[in-house]
Amino acid sequence: MPKIDVYDVNGKKVKELELNESVFGIEPNENVVHSVVVNYLANQRQGTQNTKTRAEVSGGGRKPWRQKGTGRARQGSIRAPQWIKGGIALGPRPRSYVYKVNKKERALAVRSVLSAKVQEQELVVVDKLSLKEIKTADLANFIKEQTGKMNDDHDKLIEKTNENKEKLLKEREEISKLNEIYLNQEKQIAMFLNCRKSFFKKLRYYFTDTKHEKKSFKSKKKPAKDDGKQELEKKVEKTLNNSISAYKPTTSAYTISDLMKACSETNSAEEEYINSQSDLNAAILKHKNMKLKVHNADKYIEEIEEHKKSIFEFWKFTNKDELPALKEGETIQKDQKIKAVFNYDEDIIELGEKADRLQRQKLSNDECNSICASLQVVNSINSVIDNKEELLKQDLKRLQDEYTGDIKTEIFGEIKDDYTVVKKLNNKQHRENKRNIYSILRINSQTTIEDYRNTIEDYARLLNESYNKIVAITDFPVYYLKSKETKENDYIIADINPDNIINIAQSGDTIVKRNIRKDEHIIYASNIIFYDNYNKTLPVGMNVSTLVIIKDEEKKQKCSNINIVEENDEFSIKIKKLNIIELE
Repeated sequence: MPKIDVYDVNGKKVKELELNESVFGIEPNENVVHSVVVNYLANQRQGTQNTKTRAEVSGGGRKPWRQKGTGRARQGSIRAPQWIKGGIALGPRPRSYVYKVNKKERALAVRSVLSAKVQEQELVVVDKLSLKEIKTADLANFIKEQTGKMNDDHDKLIEKTNENKEKLLKEREEISKLNEIYLNQEKQIAMFLNCRKSFFKKLRYYFTDTKHEKKSFKSKKKPAKDDGKQELEKKVEKTLNNSISAYKPTTSAYTISDLMKACSETNSAEEEYINSQSDLNAAILKHKNMKLKVHNADKYIEEIEEHKKSIFEFWKFTNKDELPALKEGETIQKDQKIKAVFNYDEDIIELGEKADRLQRQKLSNDECNSICASLQVVNSINSVIDNKEELLKQDLKRLQDEYTGDIKTEIFGEIKDDYTVVKKLNNKQHRENKRNIYSILRINSQTTIEDYRNTIEDYARLLNESYNKIVAITDFPVYYLKSKETKENDYIIADINPDNIINIAQSGDTIVKRNIRKDEHIIYASNIIFYDNYNKTLPVGMNVSTLVIIKDEEKKQKCSNINIVEENDEFSIKIKKLNIIELE
């Protein structure tokens, strides 16, 4: 059965509507549509076109000259068609162009057009129009007001988007300047590390004119302020010109189609604003990290300059130390080296891409379905493992309450997903559809607890197989709220981003930090888990979620407490006390 989205007057999707398959779901017959359209146009013709024959034009009826002896062609009358102002031969005459088409053909043409409109997503359904009186003028005013409102919202979003783009360009300018400074700092530090390998190389480092080297990264020539401003203004202007413009009809009269187009453009502008905000946040974070890098490099270079005061003291300390920096008089520990630590802001993109590629290679489509279902009903999975019926019933009731489909007409196994619509994920286009949790779990209002248990048992088996296939790519921590009901070997939903757990935690809750080691079994909630990748256009990464699935294990614990300051309003603050348990 074909389905169509129903929108409200603000352009938001409200529900889905099932259409009659015999009217909206047939294969369009183009030949019949063409014949009916030609018939309609022919019947609209007036058939009044007329030309004068030689009997109707003015002129004499005598022969213009004699038949022979003149040297000219013989002529019978000046009203003949070959003469100027003569009669028209075989010209149009008044007639009727009306002809009939069978009723069944006309009905088939109408059904074909309606089906084609549904297939091409050109049919728009509005749930209701709240009008005091059913008048054309009131409807026109209502549509005009709503269209104007949509256009105003669109303009505000575009303005905010442009502001974000301006800020983004400025942030990128600052990042590029800091990057140049940092590269010069790296050169000097690299020369220092290379020269300290032997005593004579250390001497060469100290006796070189390093003042010039120092100037190269501290007194970098800055471009003129005016030139920089001009370049920035050009970039901003170029970026702003690419913004989506609001839909404004050419005529003063607004139609339902105009309103829907305005809603569509507003939704596109909103999406662009969200993307620009994400890009700006990423640039701000990168700017902060670059500042920190430059600051640390400055401190390191200062330490190098301090050691230059005494060549032999420098040699004594640097000959033993494996650290990138060491202060004079600092106690040295043998075999002390700095290890790389997982940084969420810098390493999550690389981790997500590697994890997603790994799961695309190892997991089948059924296993991906089991993981997607487990993220929603992990309590049901654990209840099947622990032989608990209560959690199973609670999850089934919750899913049935959330389900809004029509069970009489909807058959989940026959849903035809539209793989032709272009979607966006992390500013990358794809044609993949999200996995339907109700379709995976075969949930409707008539699903029994026995059917649900059988489905969960199948997915629990698939989840266990998937868990044994996927391992951690590197060392990194995950975070989750401690639950009293969790037993050993139960599945746990954890998050790589600690901010997400801190935000949902309440005062007095216990947050568990578990350090995942390389090659430890784990499942990532990557893009392939939420989408089916039918067209192979799905971007690689963890753009939808940063969740992971792990098993509860007994490990050594370290306990601590933290206080989080939350602002209630501009005059008062609230302190949230959290307990931290770190598992080794």
